Amino acid sequence: MLGEILDLVRSRSTEWLIIKNDLQIEADQTIDDKDKILDVLKPEFKHVESLNNYEIYRRKKPGDTDDEDDNDDNDDDSDNSNDSVN
Repeated sequence: MLGEILDLVRSRSTEWLIIKNDLQIEADQTIDDKDKILDVLKPEFKHVESLNNYEIYRRKKPGDTDDEDDNDDNDDDSDNSNDSVN
């Protein structure tokens, strides 16, 4: 199952993961495996933000580090941060 999830994330070019920390549903196998699934996906994603009950991850790009600090002044981690507005 974990390998299938990783293959699905790769094949669909998933760029963002949003993980809810405290779940309301208690009995579900996928929810029970949440930590295992995240462990498989984390090497390809970088933690970028914590919002109340959510953790936000962005797919790593070449040269990205595992820490949250990008060492630049631009707080926009979106892919279109360099797009100009016409």
